[in-house]
Amino acid sequence: MKKITIEKQIKRRENQRFKDSSNGTIILTNKVMPCVIINISRTGAMIKFIRNIKVGMSFDIAIENIGIMHATVKWGNNSGFGISFMPPKLENDDYSNKMGNYLKILPPLDNKKNINGFW
Repeated sequence: MKKITIEKQIKRRENQRFKDSSNGTIILTNKVMPCVIINISRTGAMIKFIRNIKVGMSFDIAIENIGIMHATVKWGNNSGFGISFMPPKLENDDYSNKMGNYLKILPPLDNKKNINGFW
């Protein structure tokens, strides 16, 4: 698993993260598996997932109130996995509107605070 220091994570963040606890579904070629969204931004999310997934792995993820997006695993540790959402979904007006409306109802996270072990 790729380990990144907290300072590097904070510097790289381009979008505000929001605390979340909604359910998601990872969609692989031959199976569908549940996950929990720990925090989310316009360009990615931190997910908690029972099984081990590898950095670089890509899959579709269905997130309640937003829809299905293609994602790639960017990092992982004992707290969860960081995924980035892949274009062209980010460019889609429907996605952008749904994501924007969804993020408005979530509490923002302080990029410099570790909340209950989750960033």
